[in-house]
Amino acid sequence: MKIHHILSIASAVVFSAAPAMPAQAALFTNGDFSNGLTGWTASGNVHVAALPYYGITSGTNGTKVAVFNGGDSRPKGDLWQTIATLAGGAYRLTFSYAVISNGNQSIAASAADAGSALVLATNSFATTSTALRMAMLDFVVRSTSTVIRFANIATNNTISQDLGFTNVAVAAIPEPATWALMLVGFGLVGAATRYRRRSVAARFA
Repeated sequence: MKIHHILSIASAVVFSAAPAMPAQAALFTNGDFSNGLTGWTASGNVHVAALPYYGITSGTNGTKVAVFNGGDSRPKGDLWQTIATLAGGAYRLTFSYAVISNGNQSIAASAADAGSALVLATNSFATTSTALRMAMLDFVVRSTSTVIRFANIATNNTISQDLGFTNVAVAAIPEPATWALMLVGFGLVGAATRYRRRSVAARFA
Protein backbone atom coordinates (compact mmCIF):
# COMPACT_ATOMS: atom_id res chain seq x y z
CA MET A 1 0.00 0.00 0.00
CA LYS A 2 1.43 3.41 -0.95
CA ILE A 3 2.40 5.79 1.80
CA HIS A 4 -0.20 8.43 0.89
CA HIS A 5 -2.91 5.76 1.11
CA ILE A 6 -1.75 4.83 4.62
CA LEU A 7 -1.77 8.47 5.69
CA SER A 8 -5.22 8.98 4.22
CA ILE A 9 -6.61 6.01 6.13
CA ALA A 10 -4.91 7.09 9.36
CA SER A 11 -6.27 10.62 9.05
CA ALA A 12 -9.76 9.30 8.41
CA VAL A 13 -9.56 7.14 11.54
CA VAL A 14 -8.39 10.03 13.71
CA PHE A 15 -11.00 12.50 12.51
CA SER A 16 -13.85 10.00 12.61
CA ALA A 17 -12.89 9.10 16.18
CA ALA A 18 -12.69 12.70 17.36
CA PRO A 19 -15.42 12.97 20.01
CA ALA A 20 -18.37 15.09 19.07
CA MET A 21 -18.35 17.17 22.21
CA PRO A 22 -21.70 18.78 22.87
CA ALA A 23 -21.56 22.53 22.31
CA GLN A 24 -23.00 22.96 25.79
CA ALA A 25 -20.27 20.90 27.49
CA ALA A 26 -18.92 23.85 29.48
CA LEU A 27 -21.86 26.26 29.71
CA PHE A 28 -21.38 26.84 33.40
CA THR A 29 -22.21 30.41 34.32
CA ASN A 30 -19.91 32.21 36.72
CA GLY A 31 -18.12 29.08 37.95
CA ASP A 32 -15.41 31.17 39.63
CA PHE A 33 -17.93 33.44 41.40
CA SER A 34 -16.23 36.52 39.96
CA ASN A 35 -19.72 38.02 39.56
CA GLY A 36 -21.01 37.04 42.96
CA LEU A 37 -23.87 34.54 42.80
CA THR A 38 -24.98 35.55 39.30
CA GLY A 39 -26.23 32.48 37.43
CA TRP A 40 -26.67 30.47 40.63
CA THR A 41 -29.62 29.82 42.93
CA ALA A 42 -28.77 29.96 46.62
CA SER A 43 -30.58 28.85 49.74
CA GLY A 44 -29.55 29.25 53.35
CA ASN A 45 -26.17 30.35 54.59
CA VAL A 46 -24.18 31.05 51.41
CA HIS A 47 -22.19 34.10 50.36
CA VAL A 48 -19.27 35.03 48.09
CA ALA A 49 -15.98 36.28 49.54
CA ALA A 50 -12.80 37.69 48.04
CA LEU A 51 -9.52 35.86 48.48
CA PRO A 52 -7.53 35.63 50.64
CA TYR A 53 -10.24 34.57 53.09
CA TYR A 54 -9.16 33.60 56.62
CA GLY A 55 -6.24 31.51 55.43
CA ILE A 56 -7.69 30.39 52.10
CA THR A 57 -5.43 31.95 49.49
CA SER A 58 -5.97 32.46 45.79
CA GLY A 59 -2.75 31.17 44.24
CA THR A 60 -3.70 30.19 40.70
CA ASN A 61 -7.27 29.39 41.65
CA GLY A 62 -9.10 32.65 41.04
CA THR A 63 -9.92 35.56 43.32
CA LYS A 64 -13.27 34.63 44.90
CA VAL A 65 -14.96 31.69 46.61
CA ALA A 66 -18.51 30.77 47.53
CA VAL A 67 -18.64 30.25 51.29
CA PHE A 68 -20.77 28.02 53.51
CA ASN A 69 -21.10 28.65 57.29
CA GLY A 70 -20.13 32.34 57.22
CA GLY A 71 -20.52 34.17 60.52
CA ASP A 72 -20.61 31.02 62.64
CA SER A 73 -24.26 30.54 61.68
CA ARG A 74 -26.17 27.29 61.31
CA PRO A 75 -24.81 24.73 58.79
CA LYS A 76 -27.53 24.83 56.18
CA GLY A 77 -26.65 26.08 52.73
CA ASP A 78 -27.32 25.01 49.16
CA LEU A 79 -26.11 26.39 45.85
CA TRP A 80 -27.18 25.04 42.48
CA GLN A 81 -27.29 25.72 38.77
CA THR A 82 -29.09 24.06 35.85
CA ILE A 83 -26.91 23.43 32.80
CA ALA A 84 -27.58 22.23 29.26
CA THR A 85 -26.39 18.68 28.56
CA LEU A 86 -26.63 16.04 25.86
CA ALA A 87 -28.90 13.13 26.81
CA GLY A 88 -26.88 9.96 27.34
CA GLY A 89 -23.58 11.84 27.51
CA ALA A 90 -20.92 11.31 30.17
CA TYR A 91 -19.72 14.39 32.03
CA ARG A 92 -17.23 15.35 34.73
CA LEU A 93 -17.82 18.02 37.35
CA THR A 94 -14.69 19.62 38.81
CA PHE A 95 -14.26 22.26 41.49
CA SER A 96 -11.73 23.49 44.05
CA TYR A 97 -12.47 23.66 47.77
CA ALA A 98 -10.78 24.50 51.10
CA VAL A 99 -11.59 25.39 54.71
CA ILE A 100 -10.46 28.37 56.76
CA SER A 101 -7.62 28.06 59.28
CA ASN A 102 -7.92 25.24 61.83
CA GLY A 103 -11.17 24.06 60.30
CA ASN A 104 -12.57 20.66 59.40
CA GLN A 105 -15.37 20.74 56.86
CA SER A 106 -17.14 18.74 54.15
CA ILE A 107 -19.06 19.69 51.03
CA ALA A 108 -21.56 17.55 49.14
CA ALA A 109 -21.70 17.73 45.34
CA SER A 110 -24.37 16.14 43.18
CA ALA A 111 -25.79 15.98 39.67
CA ALA A 112 -29.50 15.35 39.11
CA ASP A 113 -31.83 15.19 36.14
CA ALA A 114 -33.70 18.50 35.96
CA GLY A 115 -36.97 16.95 34.84
CA SER A 116 -37.33 13.93 37.10
CA ALA A 117 -35.07 15.08 39.97
CA LEU A 118 -33.36 11.68 39.76
CA VAL A 119 -29.92 11.90 41.37
CA LEU A 120 -27.33 10.83 38.81
CA ALA A 121 -24.29 10.99 41.11
CA THR A 122 -23.40 12.37 44.52
CA ASN A 123 -20.40 12.42 46.84
CA SER A 124 -19.03 14.33 49.82
CA PHE A 125 -15.55 15.81 50.07
CA ALA A 126 -13.82 16.58 53.38
CA THR A 127 -10.84 18.81 54.05
CA THR A 128 -8.81 20.33 56.87
CA SER A 129 -6.61 22.36 54.51
CA THR A 130 -6.64 26.05 53.61
CA ALA A 131 -5.10 25.18 50.24
CA LEU A 132 -7.64 24.91 47.44
CA ARG A 133 -7.70 21.36 46.13
CA MET A 134 -9.55 19.86 43.19
CA ALA A 135 -12.44 17.42 43.44
CA MET A 136 -14.34 15.67 40.66
CA LEU A 137 -17.62 13.87 40.14
CA ASP A 138 -18.48 11.82 37.03
CA PHE A 139 -22.03 11.23 35.88
CA VAL A 140 -24.11 10.20 32.85
CA VAL A 141 -27.07 12.43 32.03
CA ARG A 142 -30.61 11.43 31.05
CA SER A 143 -31.86 14.60 29.38
CA THR A 144 -30.90 18.01 28.03
CA SER A 145 -31.03 19.70 31.45
CA THR A 146 -29.03 18.72 34.52
CA VAL A 147 -28.87 20.33 37.95
CA ILE A 148 -25.46 20.68 39.60
CA ARG A 149 -25.82 21.22 43.34
CA PHE A 150 -23.45 21.93 46.23
CA ALA A 151 -24.58 21.59 49.83
CA ASN A 152 -23.14 22.10 53.25
CA ILE A 153 -23.03 18.94 55.37
CA ALA A 154 -25.70 19.70 57.96
CA THR A 155 -23.91 18.08 60.91
CA ASN A 156 -20.75 20.15 60.51
CA ASN A 157 -19.52 22.44 63.26
CA THR A 158 -19.84 26.08 62.18
CA ILE A 159 -17.67 27.87 64.73
CA SER A 160 -14.79 29.41 62.75
CA GLN A 161 -15.00 26.61 60.19
CA ASP A 162 -16.21 28.22 56.97
CA LEU A 163 -15.79 26.19 53.77
CA GLY A 164 -15.08 27.86 50.44
CA PHE A 165 -15.18 26.52 46.90
CA THR A 166 -14.65 27.88 43.39
CA ASN A 167 -13.56 27.00 39.81
CA VAL A 168 -16.73 25.01 39.12
CA ALA A 169 -16.74 23.48 35.63
CA VAL A 170 -18.40 20.67 33.72
CA ALA A 171 -16.93 18.98 30.64
CA ALA A 172 -17.96 16.07 28.45
CA ILE A 173 -15.98 12.82 28.79
CA PRO A 174 -15.17 10.90 25.58
CA GLU A 175 -16.11 7.22 25.69
CA PRO A 176 -13.18 4.75 26.10
CA ALA A 177 -13.91 3.29 22.65
CA THR A 178 -13.46 6.72 21.12
CA TRP A 179 -10.07 7.16 22.75
CA ALA A 180 -9.00 3.68 21.61
CA LEU A 181 -9.94 4.44 18.02
CA MET A 182 -8.05 7.71 18.13
CA LEU A 183 -4.95 5.93 19.46
CA VAL A 184 -5.15 3.48 16.57
CA GLY A 185 -5.31 6.38 14.15
CA PHE A 186 -2.34 8.14 15.71
CA GLY A 187 -0.43 4.86 15.63
CA LEU A 188 -1.07 4.53 11.90
CA VAL A 189 0.13 8.08 11.33
CA GLY A 190 3.32 7.38 13.28
CA ALA A 191 3.97 4.12 11.42
CA ALA A 192 3.42 5.78 8.06
CA THR A 193 5.79 8.61 8.96
CA ARG A 194 8.53 6.19 10.02
CA TYR A 195 8.02 4.17 6.82
CA ARG A 196 8.36 7.28 4.70
CA ARG A 197 11.58 8.29 6.48
CA ARG A 198 13.10 4.85 5.90
CA SER A 199 12.09 4.97 2.23
CA VAL A 200 13.70 8.37 1.76
CA ALA A 201 16.87 7.24 3.57
CA ALA A 202 17.12 4.11 1.42
CA ARG A 203 16.64 6.12 -1.77
CA PHE A 204 19.57 8.39 -0.99
CA ALA A 205 21.83 5.72 0.54
